[in-house]
Amino acid sequence: MLKIEVDSKTDVTPSAALAFDSHIAVLDAEGAPVPQVLLRAIRDSYLTFRGRDSEAYDDFRMHRWEEMQLNQFVYFNGEVMRLYHYPRGPDSGFNLFPNFGKRHTYFGTTAITHALGEPCYIVEAHPPGTEFPSVGLPMFVLNYENDDDGERRIGTDSRIIFKAPTAGQYVVRIRDSRGFEAVNFKYRLSVMRLEPGFELLPFSQDEISVMPNSYKKVEVKIARKDNFSGAVSIELSGLPKGFSTPGKITIEEGNLRGFLTVHRGPDAAEISEDNPIHIAVTATAMVGKQEMVSRQKLGPLKLGEPPKLSIELGVQNKHASNVDVGEIPVIKITPGETTSAKITIKRSGYDGPVNFGKEDAALNLPFGVYVDNTGLNGVLIPEGENEREFFLTAEPWVAPCERLIFFEAEEADRPSSNSALLRVVKP
Repeated sequence: MLKIEVDSKTDVTPSAALAFDSHIAVLDAEGAPVPQVLLRAIRDSYLTFRGRDSEAYDDFRMHRWEEMQLNQFVYFNGEVMRLYHYPRGPDSGFNLFPNFGKRHTYFGTTAITHALGEPCYIVEAHPPGTEFPSVGLPMFVLNYENDDDGERRIGTDSRIIFKAPTAGQYVVRIRDSRGFEAVNFKYRLSVMRLEPGFELLPFSQDEISVMPNSYKKVEVKIARKDNFSGAVSIELSGLPKGFSTPGKITIEEGNLRGFLTVHRGPDAAEISEDNPIHIAVTATAMVGKQEMVSRQKLGPLKLGEPPKLSIELGVQNKHASNVDVGEIPVIKITPGETTSAKITIKRSGYDGPVNFGKEDAALNLPFGVYVDNTGLNGVLIPEGENEREFFLTAEPWVAPCERLIFFEAEEADRPSSNSALLRVVKP
């Protein structure tokens, strides 16, 4: 397999003509397009309520969404997306991969704007030339071509991962996607073998301020390279005395981020501004048969003021069958089922409502497990109340695994809860 990539250049000034917007395609020796994949539609639908622009990843409302499933591909007018989260009810829509930032596209397709009422299809991917009996729904052949990189990492430049269907000669054709021509449209075309891997991205947090006897969230993001989709293990080190983290987390296959917490205990060391402490973050994964490691620094670490709110993530009933009693709460869930647990808060100066979010309220859930029955308000503890039951549902195909999960409040300087171990077990 090869990666074919365009890095466009221009000599134009901001007030001059538009810059080059590349489009690349791989052709065979006769100049014909090379098929990449056959998409077979298995369900038809259309976009309801409103259109969505080329960047949105959330609130895609589709007719008969109840007949769709997470992880399925959806085809919109030449763009292929992938379903990440179900709608929460009649006034919400699907979230798409990667579930933050700008949505990703698949099979070399390009993100575009979609209008209200535009037809769409749930599709399955098959090798080109596969034959199926007619069921009244269309099939789409996608060739090896690309306008804008589907992972949104190189702007409007183009990238293709090409696997030659047969031995022979192939041609790369490059043009401006709008059909424009100009002498100052310059580009560099690169053809290279795949080098799968990943890197830990720099942190956007300028500092991490942890309140006494409290937990603070740390968001970790990775960038994947050249079709690497494996799990990545993340751990923190270099914490001073009295600070701790519950353990390693996993950014699972195909995902791009995970979350940890830093806890500041009662015996936490003092931190001088003249001697700042940065936390070491290490990401590790097996890429082929080799271990790959990427590192970044987080911080500096700061001492925050006493919290106005503390949060405890616990179990609904310590004697229930879905619970293991131990030092850390353990919540069991079986694929295809729903279970519950609870959040308890202690107020120390904050008396208002406490919001924890919606389907993503529980951080670090494995893909296919989500916070369910949230309604329009999400996981919310109203003013005057101090606890809330929440529900987790696991799709039938979720594999057995363990994940450290926790919650973060949106108010009172955003404290986090302790972690609980979510254990997905076989039926």
